[in-house]
Amino acid sequence: MATSKVFLYMQHDTVFCWNADDILYLRKELRIVGQLEGCLASLPRQLNLCGRPLRLMNEEAHFLLKNNYCELLSCSDLASPPTKQSADNFKEIQNRAFEEQRLLVKEEKMQQILRAGEKILEGKRRKLNKEAAKSGNEPPPLTLEQAVDEEIRRIPELTQANALVQIFTDIKLFSEHPVLDCEKLAPISWDYPSSENDKIRATVYGDLWAKGFYITGGEKFGGDFLVYPGDPVRFHAKYIAICLPFEGLLTPFQIAVHARVAVSVNKKVLLCTVNSDSRVIYKYLEWLDAKREKMSQETIK
Repeated sequence: MATSKVFLYMQHDTVFCWNADDILYLRKELRIVGQLEGCLASLPRQLNLCGRPLRLMNEEAHFLLKNNYCELLSCSDLASPPTKQSADNFKEIQNRAFEEQRLLVKEEKMQQILRAGEKILEGKRRKLNKEAAKSGNEPPPLTLEQAVDEEIRRIPELTQANALVQIFTDIKLFSEHPVLDCEKLAPISWDYPSSENDKIRATVYGDLWAKGFYITGGEKFGGDFLVYPGDPVRFHAKYIAICLPFEGLLTPFQIAVHARVAVSVNKKVLLCTVNSDSRVIYKYLEWLDAKREKMSQETIK
């Protein structure tokens, strides 16, 4: 688990975390959830389970930077295609790694065959005896060496499609990367939040985090955030948070839309804004029973 600053990486205006220990530290200790977007090598043809990297919302990354939990890095080499020399170096490393794996796989298969030599010989002799009985001839002689050699010749060659590929993702291994220049990996400044809406979202995120909630993106329910009372693995979201300007207004149509979406998924609409003193103000909308036929608004304490 991480004991020092977490290293985050900026790529195409998106912040990622690659180190598995850092990802675990962010979730368990800092309640930073993010979204895993990488392909699992063992399960490549599905989208239900994902692996590294962890993509962070801008608000999550800003919170970590503001509170000095992390360092944001970028590599200028990633902004342009690799040079021909870098591509050739990478191809050479791939070919060398493949050849090493090919020899190791063949050696391992040979050792397995040698260890099972007696069983292989016994099986082959049974097959020869069965064929000889059908034809009425004597079975040909077969030695242990012949049986083993035959199986060794039948070992299939490892293909490129089945070979392991090394991915250089850990900062500790960055100096060994065949394409990127580790000297060009450097801390960068980030101008987020720049717009008024970004500032409201970042302030609301930080305040919700300080209240002990877990926060994820709320786009799928038409909001800015989903607010959880505990880890999203164990809890359903309690609120759909919508960030508004301090003097912003919601039309009756917008209120009805948000309320209907929320009640259909058993959540409450949390209206969030920031006043002139940078204090976050909350009100929530809850659809009550038909007898009362009205919306309830109540300030969160």
